[in-house]
Amino acid sequence: MRELKITNEDKVIFGGPMMGTEIFDSRVPTVKGTSGILFLNTEEIERKSCISCGYCVEACPMNLMPFEFADYYKNGKYEKMATANIQNCIECGACEFVCPSRVPLMESIKKLEKLILSELEVKKQ
Repeated sequence: MRELKITNEDKVIFGGPMMGTEIFDSRVPTVKGTSGILFLNTEEIERKSCISCGYCVEACPMNLMPFEFADYYKNGKYEKMATANIQNCIECGACEFVCPSRVPLMESIKKLEKLILSELEVKKQ
């Protein structure tokens, strides 16, 4: 068995270009259900602020407002996320794909969902 040597210049994605997740540890195994592995060169992407164009809203199959999620995350408004229906996000990545400003929408959505879940677990205890 050979081990991959993932460097800072490489990007490895398990699962496909839209819904895949980036792998940082070369010891992550491939299993029968691994639908695809992408090996990409890291590109320097200039991330800008949201320009409120609404493309992400139009692209969202769940009719959510992804730009609000990114704003809430950036400004620490975590309590508003529960009322913004972030739990309905299917993490398809369509919003980030169409964003002309390259706002990291999926990153903020995934991190906010984890924060909300951890807060709910704390409240249950």
